Amino acid sequence: MIYQRHDIEEIEGIGVSRTASMRSIGITATEDLLSASELRLKRMLDKIERFPVSRVKEFLAHATLMQVTGLDGQHAEALYLAGRRTLTRLAAPDPSVIVRELDQAVEEGTIPEGIDIATATRWQKHALIINYTGTITGIVESEGNPIDSAIVYCEQEQAVTDSTGKFWLPSIPFGTAKLIIKAEGYKRLTRKIKVGVDSLPLHKFTLTSGQDEEIIVDETDGNAIRTVDADDKIVFYDVELEELPDGTPLQLRHRYRNGNVRLIGVHRRRHNNLIEIPRVVVSGSLIDEGAIAEDVYILSKGKLNKSSDTIASVRNKLLFEKFIKAGINPELIEG
Repeated sequence: MIYQRHDIEEIEGIGVSRTASMRSIGITATEDLLSASELRLKRMLDKIERFPVSRVKEFLAHATLMQVTGLDGQHAEALYLAGRRTLTRLAAPDPSVIVRELDQAVEEGTIPEGIDIATATRWQKHALIINYTGTITGIVESEGNPIDSAIVYCEQEQAVTDSTGKFWLPSIPFGTAKLIIKAEGYKRLTRKIKVGVDSLPLHKFTLTSGQDEEIIVDETDGNAIRTVDADDKIVFYDVELEELPDGTPLQLRHRYRNGNVRLIGVHRRRHNNLIEIPRVVVSGSLIDEGAIAEDVYILSKGKLNKSSDTIASVRNKLLFEKFIKAGINPELIEG
């Protein structure tokens, strides 16, 4: 799911005047609250309006909880009133406790509806992940202008920029992370970012207008798809066995209850950020009865012959053959 920054007015009970005050000092989203320290935030707000410390802490707590996917401002308010004011406290009890507390909030009229056990469990799991990982925040622009709706990819997470060009991407493991940014009409940007435990710098990313060069890599030609990036999409396309040429290596992936089996191609084809893999469903009688997932079969005259090779060794064989045909000794190649 793509993470979107939350408008500041989504905080339950913030009010029109305080929303305007926040916006006047550049706080347009709940994530802007999280970017500033509590002391700095209090000083900023005191310049325009006397904000009680308790209210600042309350708004920060709401913003923290709203990082959890699907947890909106109303539910954040209900959890806050129930004492669940941090991600740790949200994740601590049995999920049934969270369900009961929100059911009570429904009876009191705080929220329109509660949640089920599955939702509570999902919230708690995400709260733990956010609590024990880092966050990347930044602004995406071009020629000094913010870029709206740019997609930011990192690890398994995605975020989208808002009208200010800003994004907020939680749940990123500490250390060095590979960040990819894409926007329509601009060239793709890749950057390595250090994700720290304590610091939360606002990174600036500048995109260049234009289109990326077309990338086509076909492993059946002996070329290797060496990496799969966060923005890559793996697409399986269905084929009939007779459509595949002899010598096609396939790996077993699944056995169906009706006796059929599903196999996918060992070799992949990249077209820009799409990685295409053929998929075929055949009768289980065509493979060994004791075959297990990841076993490799070679197609030969309509039959599937089990191979002793692994998926990696099949791919490497084609790569080595390509080097040999080019007059290159693969044993002399490093890395």
